[in-house]
Amino acid sequence: MDRSRRNLLTSLLAAYNGGAGSPTGRVAAYLLEHFGSLSQISSRDVMAAADVTRPELRSAVTTLGLADVARCGGEWQLFRDFFLGYVASGGDAGRLRSEIDRLYDSVDAALGTPVTASLVSSLHDARSVVVLTADSSAAALAEFQRAMVMEGRLVRLVCESDPKEALLASLGPADLLVAVSTSGGSVKRCLDLLEGCGAWKVLVSACDDELVQTPFDDALLIGHAMAEGEPLHRVFATYGVAYLFDRLFAEYAREWDPERGQAAAE
Repeated sequence: MDRSRRNLLTSLLAAYNGGAGSPTGRVAAYLLEHFGSLSQISSRDVMAAADVTRPELRSAVTTLGLADVARCGGEWQLFRDFFLGYVASGGDAGRLRSEIDRLYDSVDAALGTPVTASLVSSLHDARSVVVLTADSSAAALAEFQRAMVMEGRLVRLVCESDPKEALLASLGPADLLVAVSTSGGSVKRCLDLLEGCGAWKVLVSACDDELVQTPFDDALLIGHAMAEGEPLHRVFATYGVAYLFDRLFAEYAREWDPERGQAAAE
């Protein structure tokens, strides 16, 4: 696996959102506006357009991880396929609603299984909880992470673009690792990390590939078999993951919420 894989788009947007008016923010804005032609941009182009000095550009390059830009050359097409694939396939509002309903039905069905009950218990009982996710589902899982704080449970969110190898290697049998990869692609790229991780590992995916499921102790499958790059990939990675983890949080709260338990005791 190429563990240098980096989601440069996420890095640029974070700098753009948080650095309005700063040299790094201006560099990020220029690179975002020319994201489809990064390999053709020179340092002089950036310095002139972003109004930064060479030392400021050098600092921005370090902050943004632009040393990896050669490895990110395919991100433009990768993200265009991800965000526009469904539109290009002719998907309209009616079809989208139908697909989402079907996906939600599969999540509801999965919630009644022993795998889900075991996962909810493990979220409570594990010494620590780490969620390893493809970047495409990170926003939905950040919401789950915030919600779990309200239950007194810290969940560490780790994205594929920055997989925290040392952290994953330090996990043991008392810890829980939940890997979220709707298509299975991010899991395949992290197989060696997962195989070397000693935590109890649960896969959440729409991929029924045996290779993807091999490193895991349990698997929670939603929807139908999904491959990376399919038109419905984004639908699963956003709507499906958000709905599933919202339902998991609700199940957790019903079982373990301290205020609910106190009210029941009274």
